[in-house]
Amino acid sequence: MQEADGEVMSQARIFVDDRTNALLSGDLLIPINQGTISAESIEADFYELCQSRTFMRKKEDVMVYKNAGGAHINLAVSIMAIKLLMEQQ
Repeated sequence: MQEADGEVMSQARIFVDDRTNALLSGDLLIPINQGTISAESIEADFYELCQSRTFMRKKEDVMVYKNAGGAHINLAVSIMAIKLLMEQQ
């Protein structure tokens, strides 16, 4: 299954919950097979993203977070992202 097309993925900074599982998802597997992106297009997984104190986002960045797990991971990522943003202000 593919929810985001290859063009979106090719223009995005890609983050995933788990590299192994995310690379099996249609959102990444299809554009990889089409040559639009590669496995190296993934900038970080959930663990790496949460450990980074230097993560920066520019206003013009298009970012994709691929969760190949469950909705509980989406919630955890959202809570962590909000917490980190509030700490920076």
